Amino acid sequence: MSAPSRLQALQLIAFGRHTSAAALAQATDWPEAQATDLLAELAGEGLLDESGRITDAGRAAVTGLLTAERAQTDLAALGALYERFQRTNDKLKHVVTAWQLREGEGDELIPNDHSDPDYDDEVRERLARLDASFGPVLDEMIELVPRWDVHRHRFDTALAQIDGGDDRYIASPLLDSYHTVWFELHEELMQVQAIDRLAEETHA
Repeated sequence: MSAPSRLQALQLIAFGRHTSAAALAQATDWPEAQATDLLAELAGEGLLDESGRITDAGRAAVTGLLTAERAQTDLAALGALYERFQRTNDKLKHVVTAWQLREGEGDELIPNDHSDPDYDDEVRERLARLDASFGPVLDEMIELVPRWDVHRHRFDTALAQIDGGDDRYIASPLLDSYHTVWFELHEELMQVQAIDRLAEETHA
């Protein structure tokens, strides 16, 4: 695990759930004492408010830190990895849809009430296979942007929770679910490459 990163901390806080040292340490696998010191440092600089949320100054700091990181990153290599990410992204969308919906009569999609354990097991297995196939791509991304090793930890934590029986960690937007972490990594990939999400969605 890389050393605690100011930029990564600000990013996770900006995403909305990691405003305490305990939450940040759990999400990143950083020692809680280091997370506490880092949050105090960021707050002391006016980058976080009294509730621990990112301020306008904090967002400006993120912009500056991203600009510096972008200048030091092999964007051509990252762009190639992003194309591979996008292909897996389409597969993940299908997995999440399969978890939330299933075919009813006449091929009509209906909400998955999770009453069929065999069906749900198959979806979980699809997610596990997707993670295994994406692992080498993520490893290459981390070589280019080392602070992203926190996302590997977050994916592993989500899968461990699913294996332990907590299926909320497949797609709940209220937790560090697999889908939530994927979405946030996607955001970070676009930010480092200065890709506008709206423009990308329009192009897609």
